[in-house]
Amino acid sequence: MNGNFAITSDNETTSPQIAPLTPFFEPESLGRIYFHLGYDFRSQTLNLKLIRAEHLPAKDFSGTSDPYIKIMLLPDRKHQLVSNIKRKSLNPRWNEMFAFEGFH
Repeated sequence: MNGNFAITSDNETTSPQIAPLTPFFEPESLGRIYFHLGYDFRSQTLNLKLIRAEHLPAKDFSGTSDPYIKIMLLPDRKHQLVSNIKRKSLNPRWNEMFAFEGFH
């Protein structure tokens, strides 16, 4: 998977710096995921804001899907976070925050 995102810092200030809204696009009509990713150097926390997805493929007989996102930092596959399920949507909006604490 190839994605474009940026983590920036402002001389290790207390507030994380978040890159502009960035789409993650996978060919073959799998849709797009929009998210913000930032790092807070003081608390050593990686912050992810899951915004929305667009043009997801229909997986249900009704022509919709029930999408959700699983988030994990590799190589550790034991600890994962999961977004809320958005029922019957091909263009879900999450606006959810996830934090991975204690990462240098």
